[in-house]
Amino acid sequence: MPDDVSLRPETDTQTLTATLADSVSAMRLTDMPTAALTVAKQCLLDWMGVALAGRNEPLVRILIDELAPADDPGGVSILGHGRRARLDDAVLINGAMGHALDFDDVIMPMGHPTVPVAPVVFALAQQRGASGAAALAAFIAGVEAECRIARLLGPSHYARGWHTTATTGTFGAAKISRWLPGTSTTHKSAAIPRHPWAEICFASPPARTPRSHPLARHPPQARLQPHRAARP
Repeated sequence: MPDDVSLRPETDTQTLTATLADSVSAMRLTDMPTAALTVAKQCLLDWMGVALAGRNEPLVRILIDELAPADDPGGVSILGHGRRARLDDAVLINGAMGHALDFDDVIMPMGHPTVPVAPVVFALAQQRGASGAAALAAFIAGVEAECRIARLLGPSHYARGWHTTATTGTFGAAKISRWLPGTSTTHKSAAIPRHPWAEICFASPPARTPRSHPLARHPPQARLQPHRAARP
C-alpha cells in the first residue's frame, strides 16, 4: 500500500478511514511482490505450527470443553482436534490456541500480527467456500490494515498500557470480509469498526501469561461483528 496514507493534522477521521479502506481494498494478489506472498505464507504456517503446539494447553482444553464438547457438523474446524464448532466459538478457540504459548510472530509497533487475523480468515473462508488465493489475499489485506493503524498510533500506544495486538488487530480482522465471497464491495468503510470496544485492554505484566492474555479475556468473536455488518 502506498506510503502516502498517513495521519495528518488536517485530515479528519472519516476521510482517513475511507482512505485507508480504499487503499487496502484496492490491493490485488496479482500485484503483490513475490517476497510479500512468501512472507504471508510463512506467517500462516508459523501460526498453524504454534497453534498445533499449543493445542493441549489448559486454556485450549477449557475452551473446548465449554464451547465445543461435541462435533458440530454445521460448524468450522478447530485446528488439531478433529472436530468443528460454531463459527464464533471456533474463532475464539483457534485464536487462543495460536497464542497460548506466546511464540507467534511479532512486528513492531503492532505486536502479534497473525493471531488476530488468521483465525477469522480460516473460519470465514471455510464457511463461505473461498479459494486459497482469496483467503491469502484477505489475510494480507487484514495484516496490512492493522499494521498501518499501529504505525499511525506509534509506540506510545503500547507504552501507555494498551495491548496493540488486540486494539489494532480488531481493525485488521474486520477488513477480511471485503475479500471473501458473500460480501458487498460497497461496504468497504463499514468493515472498519469505529469503536473497537470489545478489544480494548491493557498490557500489564500479568497479561504475559496465556490465561490472562487479551485473546482469552476479550474473545475474538467480537471481530466477527463488523463482518456481519458489512454483508448485504
